[in-house]
Amino acid sequence: LPETSKICTVQKNTTAAVPSEARDRGQSRPMTTILYPPQSVEDLYLAQRVLVTGASRGIGRAIALELASQGYEIAINFQTREADAEATLAFISSAGGKARLLPFDVGHREEAEATLLEDVEKNGAFHGVICNAGIHADAAFPAMNPDQWDRVLGTNLDGFYNVLRPLIMPMIKTRSGGRIVNITSASG
Repeated sequence: LPETSKICTVQKNTTAAVPSEARDRGQSRPMTTILYPPQSVEDLYLAQRVLVTGASRGIGRAIALELASQGYEIAINFQTREADAEATLAFISSAGGKARLLPFDVGHREEAEATLLEDVEKNGAFHGVICNAGIHADAAFPAMNPDQWDRVLGTNLDGFYNVLRPLIMPMIKTRSGGRIVNITSASG
């Protein structure tokens, strides 16, 4: 990773530059940067961690690699393709990035919630979430059976809710301007 993407210590009692109209109203916000590993509970909630669902291959892998190259710590989500997820992890690690595996089924609400709540408790809130996981059933709509339909919607539609519901309030509480990106593909 470039030298400029390294994470550094929290600077207390300083203020960031603010637009002149906000400064005129007497508003400012504390400037914070982070030390890794986190030194306090506050640091846990300021880390620049990004969850990428479906990051074991394809578009998700490409997103994870790019974000890692920009200095973000990546949580690589996958459901069944562990070897592919480990390859994504190896690519990031060999380039000097920080990442780890976070396996769960985005289409299974209870599993996603339990896994994500435990992760936030242990590692702090995510700065960003890329909802990329998706599947497709190789059948034209009239030929799809109800199980195929349920699997596709469970992952591609419910996955958004299942992943973001346990993460959104911890993200909001950080007040750090995090991002949520939803992606869909005709290829699943």
